[in-house]
Amino acid sequence: MPRGRWRAAAQLYAFGFLLMGSACSSGSEPSYGSSSSSIVLLEEQGALWLASPDDDELVRIDANTLEVLERLPAAGGPVALARSENRLAVALRRASELVLIEDLSRPELVRVPIACGGSSSLAFSADGSLFVSCPSDRRWLRIEGQEVTQRVELEGKPRAVAVADDTVHVSLSELGRIERYAVADGTSLGALEIDLESGFSASQLDALAPVD
Repeated sequence: MPRGRWRAAAQLYAFGFLLMGSACSSGSEPSYGSSSSSIVLLEEQGALWLASPDDDELVRIDANTLEVLERLPAAGGPVALARSENRLAVALRRASELVLIEDLSRPELVRVPIACGGSSSLAFSADGSLFVSCPSDRRWLRIEGQEVTQRVELEGKPRAVAVADDTVHVSLSELGRIERYAVADGTSLGALEIDLESGFSASQLDALAPVD
């Protein structure tokens, strides 16, 4: 198997482990959940939105025919998308900004400055706040509207963030740990240590998602 595919398979294995571990440890199913992906389906519009980091574009595709409907320039390496109702947020891995689309029925890109040198993941809370992971700067951010309203410094590099009900979950890459914070005020709620065996990419946590 080519090296690139082997690496992808290893990361997918770690992702599956996290989903199962989160389901077993929570004890209950979340009523609200949000996380990011490189693809978002808008069933009501029959469209897919894709992040294309190599082309610095967001691409809208017909979900049935896979025809490209629209390409929007998004310089900075768009890598992750998160949706909240009719809003879309885009993480940029090579920019100190993120991109917001406030109305998906009339997509216009707004670039929002943020206090980090590149983002990798984002998630919305039920009240519309946006949480963003900044791995290079070892912090996560809360954004309300188009303003950064909170910044939390971390010990490790946060590769992924997800929201389940009133809790923000942040994975610390290469430490094998998921830290939990209150959505309301960012108070620490403790951490979950992932006991993985040694091996290729064993303790690198690159993806999180709430399980419903």
